Amino acid sequence: GTGLAGLAAAALGAEVTLTDRPVMLPILRANVARNGFSSVKVQSLDWSVDTPVAIEMRDSGLDLVLAADCVYPDVSEDNLLSDTTETFVKILATLCGVPDTVVDSGSQGPEDQVDWRPARKAPRCIVATEYRDWELPRRFAELAKGLGAEVCPLSVQGLTAEFRFTHVTLVELRWPFPAVAQANL
Repeated sequence: GTGLAGLAAAALGAEVTLTDRPVMLPILRANVARNGFSSVKVQSLDWSVDTPVAIEMRDSGLDLVLAADCVYPDVSEDNLLSDTTETFVKILATLCGVPDTVVDSGSQGPEDQVDWRPARKAPRCIVATEYRDWELPRRFAELAKGLGAEVCPLSVQGLTAEFRFTHVTLVELRWPFPAVAQANL
């Protein structure tokens, strides 16, 4: 299912750029080709280091950020549990044009802060999460709220039973645009 949500959006006519970590790109490209979507772009986006890529994507004018199956405990090469949730929430905030969320990881000085320009219009941000660890959805919501997002559960009532899962949550993150940023649009 790598890229499934984005491929479904492409099938409905959306202009889609699928992103994933570099190690997953061959699988993602194969899924795009297998399903015949020649117009779907595939791009590397590593949440912990690709802030400039996220800023470039944001500045290109996103309408929707659709993230599926991105909140999970991650096992590192030395088999230690490492939580990628915080970097994921920060990259979502960057994609949605939220100020003061990203600083170049190389230094703490103000001269290293990334140039922030608000998106033309804040894109919708929809996140689907499977509960692999009951603590992670709470942590995800807490981190998003800490960056000023409103976490709004989305109803699945209109879905047929075969598409409703008790172990999957669907939320929309809404970041209010700062008044100063709106004035500069």
